[in-house]
Amino acid sequence: MTRAEDIIFDMSVGKNTSLPLPPMLQELAKERIVQVFEKHGAVCLSTPLLMPQNMLYDNTESCVRLMAQSGGIVTLPHDLRVPFARYVVWNGITCFKRYAIDKVYREKRVYGIHPRELYECAFDIVSPGAGMWSMQDSAMFLFNFM
Repeated sequence: MTRAEDIIFDMSVGKNTSLPLPPMLQELAKERIVQVFEKHGAVCLSTPLLMPQNMLYDNTESCVRLMAQSGGIVTLPHDLRVPFARYVVWNGITCFKRYAIDKVYREKRVYGIHPRELYECAFDIVSPGAGMWSMQDSAMFLFNFM
């Protein structure tokens, strides 16, 4: 990597002009969201950062793909759902409420610069059957959130 490429790579880092709220207000909003999720029995669970390349993102240009030293292709999270679904399957989870507020990454159309970092919020319910958590619980959750 040349010196110029090194400088250009970091030019967009920390210059996210699309922030809807100042950082202090974002943190307050995050704290309120966490309170609501925890009130409804969810626990915070972050999944592993890297994931092997898979078919779900084959046609997604914005998916950030990296080559491991071994030559295998891995991806950074494009969303929070797919890594969690893999985690659930690999760990045999059958009953769980989780939330995550974490970074996801998007490749920019201009290559050679740092991928765009976004925060995403996910609330997932894993249950063995449809009746484990009722629709009434879900409706109450949404009502309390608003």
